[in-house]
Amino acid sequence: MSRRNPDPGNGSVASGGDCSDSTLPRLTAEHVARWADRIADGRDEFPAQVVGADRAALEYAVRLRLRRRLVRLVARAIAGRLHASGVEAI
Repeated sequence: MSRRNPDPGNGSVASGGDCSDSTLPRLTAEHVARWADRIADGRDEFPAQVVGADRAALEYAVRLRLRRRLVRLVARAIAGRLHASGVEAI
């Protein structure tokens, strides 16, 4: 009998492989990307079952997404102020 694990991509349940009761099977790069998008959007939380290298990869992916959003937000704010003050680009 296989264990069923949540699929981070669409919230449905996918059939899992052999794994211990407390951890999920290894995450693929696609799973990390999908889960990181959901976590960064605030639509999901860090899964407690993901540990070790998978957790580190997921944390890094979430940090990267949040950092990129922050940089875009600051850049847009600066551009908006420059535009409003009439400063021309070089």
